[in-house]
Amino acid sequence: MSPYLAIGTIIRPQGIDGEVKVRPSTDDPGRFLALETVFAGEKLRPMHVVSAIVRGGFAYLRLEGVCDRDGAEALRGEVLHVDRAHAVKGNPDGEFIADLIGCRVVDSGGGSIGELRGIQQTRAHDVYEILTTRGLLWIPALKSVVVRVDTAAGLIVLDEKRLAETSVWEDDG
Repeated sequence: MSPYLAIGTIIRPQGIDGEVKVRPSTDDPGRFLALETVFAGEKLRPMHVVSAIVRGGFAYLRLEGVCDRDGAEALRGEVLHVDRAHAVKGNPDGEFIADLIGCRVVDSGGGSIGELRGIQQTRAHDVYEILTTRGLLWIPALKSVVVRVDTAAGLIVLDEKRLAETSVWEDDG
C-alpha cells in the first residue's frame, strides 16, 4: 500500500504567471482548496501550494517556485499526489478507492466472485465493477449488498441473496 495517493494530473499551463490546470482524479475537486503540499511526478517532489481555485471541474494551482509559463509547461503531464495523512477519505466507510481496487470479491457463502477492477461514482451510490470468469459484473456498493470490506486482507464480501437481486452482467441485455 503506497503512502501516497494520486489526486490529479497537470494538463497544461494556465496563463503566463506559472499557474497550472489540473484534471482531478478525485470525486471532489473542492479538496484542492485545502491543500498545503502536493508531491509531483514519479519522484514525488514536494511542492507547496500557494493558491488554488476550482472552476468547471478543474483545479488551478499556483505552486511555489513555479513563476512563469515555462516552469508550468515543464510540469505538464505530472501526476500530483498527497500523503495518506493529509488525504480526504473517498467514501463514508473510510477506505480509499485506490485500496479497494484489486481486492478479491467473494459472496457471503464463501464462493469466489472475482476481482474489483473499478469503481464508478454516481450521484446515488458507487458501483463496483468486478472482473469474473464470466466477464464484467456491476453491483451497487450499498450497505445491504456489501457485507464487509477488509482492505488489509484485500477482501470484499457481498451478500449472496442481495447480489442476485442487484447485479448486472456485461452480457445482460
